Amino acid sequence: MREAVLGTARTNGFGTSNSGASHAGFDAELGTLFGEMPLLSSGEALRNHFWTFVGVSLAPDVVYWRFGEARERYLGGVRNTFQRMWLRARAFGGASSTQSAGNFSRNLRKTRLLRLPSGQVSVLIPCWPAQSQRHGSATGLITGRAQWSPL
Repeated sequence: MREAVLGTARTNGFGTSNSGASHAGFDAELGTLFGEMPLLSSGEALRNHFWTFVGVSLAPDVVYWRFGEARERYLGGVRNTFQRMWLRARAFGGASSTQSAGNFSRNLRKTRLLRLPSGQVSVLIPCWPAQSQRHGSATGLITGRAQWSPL
């Protein structure tokens, strides 16, 4: 898994670039990669401790490149560098038979999460392929009740 993460990071400027564009490319490609990894299809990937191990022991250099010393990016939870990419891939299906990994990556870069005053979370996905093909719409909107818990 480290080799896959490091290879994706190097492809997107790890060690040479610290730009927003290289970070966005890394996030999108890593989400696609995680969505296709058999290792991450088990229940272990649902545990914060697993992602703490990845951030602290397996690839802390990649976390540092991506987010510096921000503690929450190393520890398991929705702010973890790697767990958030895996969650996006799981939520949006990763690269599927109906869309290539490249298309999924481009669409993932355009994803926006919004917290509304009512406590709902909206996910805006411009050019979401499944919805665009089905409804002819350029934007999909998913709304659900947010579950917040204190740290």
